[in-house]
Amino acid sequence: MRVFPAERRCIMAETAYEYICSVLSERRGTPAEQLREDSRFIEDIGLSSLDVVVLLSDAEDELGITVPDENILSMKTIAGAASVIAPLVGIPSGVSEQEDGAENSSESSFDTEDGSGD
Repeated sequence: MRVFPAERRCIMAETAYEYICSVLSERRGTPAEQLREDSRFIEDIGLSSLDVVVLLSDAEDELGITVPDENILSMKTIAGAASVIAPLVGIPSGVSEQEDGAENSSESSFDTEDGSGD
């Protein structure tokens, strides 16, 4: 049983960032004020990959959306998830453009970790 129906939670959260933080606070017990745009779901918040899949599935059900498969990999941080979810729901993401684009630059750094790509 959910504490808030999707409609009520969406009204209470003015941005996708606020929505994600409220869900993480409820389910993980992490105070929302301790969550940041650049918080990574696995490394910083401590979710398992299965937790992330369940969180995404629950958000899709609650919000009545379907996240395209090609967007799932960009959802490593709260900012990444907010940037994907916001246009699907029709609310602002609530994250800065710099944080929104930060994941793309960090992904490219994995390819050149040894410095040979510079």
